[in-house]
Amino acid sequence: MTAQPASSSTAEETGQAALLAGRTAEETTHAESLPRAAAKKTTRAGMVWGRSTYAGGQRHAAQWAGDPNSTYQDLASTLRGGLSLSACGHAFWSHDIGGFHGQPTPDLYIRWAQFGLLSPLSRLHGMSTRLPWDYGEPALSIFRDMVRLRYRLLPYLYSCAMDAAETGEPIMRAVALAYPNDPALANIDLEYLLGPDLLVAPIYNAEGRRPVVFPPGRWVDVWSRQLIKGPSTRHIEVPLEQVPLFARADALIPTTDTISELSETPWDFVTFDAYLLSGGNTILCDLDGRTELQARVDGSTLDVSLRGAKQRVGLRVLPLTDTRIAQVRLNGELLAQRNTLTLDVATATSWSIQPDGMLTATLGQ
Repeated sequence: MTAQPASSSTAEETGQAALLAGRTAEETTHAESLPRAAAKKTTRAGMVWGRSTYAGGQRHAAQWAGDPNSTYQDLASTLRGGLSLSACGHAFWSHDIGGFHGQPTPDLYIRWAQFGLLSPLSRLHGMSTRLPWDYGEPALSIFRDMVRLRYRLLPYLYSCAMDAAETGEPIMRAVALAYPNDPALANIDLEYLLGPDLLVAPIYNAEGRRPVVFPPGRWVDVWSRQLIKGPSTRHIEVPLEQVPLFARADALIPTTDTISELSETPWDFVTFDAYLLSGGNTILCDLDGRTELQARVDGSTLDVSLRGAKQRVGLRVLPLTDTRIAQVRLNGELLAQRNTLTLDVATATSWSIQPDGMLTATLGQ
């Protein structure tokens, strides 16, 4: 057999492939060696935050969306890009809050911060100031409240991150990814699930209005506690200080008290916000291990099961129905009822009904 010379087009393609392979190898070496070097130097986990990647790059910790313009149009485009990247297996992603090029208006800055602080990672960055106090009031106060919300949700987000690392399920999930057999949800690209139990619908215009598509099941407006049945579409309008945020009915969301700084230690005390209609369960992941919580309403009895690493947790059951709880059982044992109860690690195992109808309990194994 006589070898034939390669055509010019084949040679060009071969050269491009070789160049790409070399670039990929260089990026892989850079993205993998830097975290190892940082971990060796600091004895802590290292991370590379990059804005370009390729197949297999999801093992390199974190990506961000590049340099969008400071416009509502680019906020929406950034959201679409994040959903696309998450569907490719990248769990840890973020973007420049406020956009990169240009100066966002205070309202755009807030709307982008609401989206950014309910993203897997949060980052303020741009060609002009992105410091919240430079945008005056009410932007500063709204930004603070959103940061407090994110910090409250850190036990939930950490659990989602652990699940992503172990299963590949992204933290930020396109609705179609969560409901792959529902063709009506295939093109929903301006809202997302944050973990399995929170539906986020960022505002992407100055009017503060948008449609929200609710997947099958029942959802609870986190702000008003209104119950919404899906599948359905609602056209909503929210004030500047609110982002459309909904919890899946029967979700148990692990939260912590607002804190000013983080440490690489287990949470001192975790409180589960229970959006119970009938019953739910969840697994909390923390540095001290896994904790499984189950809660179910049976007539006027709340049955709770607690297993795992945490010896004491809190529970808040939101008053979503007319059912009045008369007794609470933990792992089969009746708990004492108190007139008032403070949710903290020092409170004895017991439960109480607050003036607004919310049930609170301190649970200990």
